[in-house]
Amino acid sequence: GAADGPQTKGSFRTVTLNVKSNPEMPQAQVVHDVRAAAKEGSVIGWQEIGPDRYFDAIKDLGPDWGHYMPKDGHQRIPVPISWNKDEWEKVDAGFERTHNGRAKVSPHRYISWVELKNKDTGATVVRVNTHAVSGAWSEPKATTGWRREMWNRHMEKLHDLVAKFERQGKNVVIGGDFN
Repeated sequence: GAADGPQTKGSFRTVTLNVKSNPEMPQAQVVHDVRAAAKEGSVIGWQEIGPDRYFDAIKDLGPDWGHYMPKDGHQRIPVPISWNKDEWEKVDAGFERTHNGRAKVSPHRYISWVELKNKDTGATVVRVNTHAVSGAWSEPKATTGWRREMWNRHMEKLHDLVAKFERQGKNVVIGGDFN
């Protein structure tokens, strides 16, 4: 598995975890999954973090963990990023809405990112996290055309954001739920 084998100096483990909110999971399962992810890596990108209790489970990892949990107006962005503060220091962070949602089809979609500096090596990495619209390529519903258009728009914005960081000479790690 991902946790097998030794880590070398300058390497790290990142985790991507969709904490299924459709349908919502019992809180005990959310807490279990969040804690399991924290044992597997030092940087975590979360998806489908919707109800406040999901955010609470992440915050409850304790003081050793830092979190980027931005809001777009009053709306919490459901793709936060966490990092182990013993290993990482936050340098910068941000988010972008890739497209507006559609009622009873899909919520707004976002890309979030955090630039982190490794406390041991001094190296920095930009950890990007996202969750693309579902059903763009698999659902034979009336909304498939819209979903496909939004998926493509999302991927274009992701591409542009990563290209911007790469032009700045930054190392980028992308994770998420790409449906």
